Amino acid sequence: MVRERKLSEEQVAHLELIARRRARRESAESLLIEAIKDGQSLGLTQPEIGEAAGLTKQRVGQIWRGTR
Repeated sequence: MVRERKLSEEQVAHLELIARRRARRESAESLLIEAIKDGQSLGLTQPEIGEAAGLTKQRVGQIWRGTR
């Protein structure tokens, strides 16, 4: 049996903050993936996409490999 535990208002607020940050990060990540896919469809190279998006070559490469 699972024992219920009452969270303090501070704990709930902290968990809500974490959830909002995670949602923003995931949303930003999906926007980056879409931008890289758009760049690929336009025939741009990894360095060109990275420069336009303000990302490092390493980060573009990680996302690039994940979108193929």
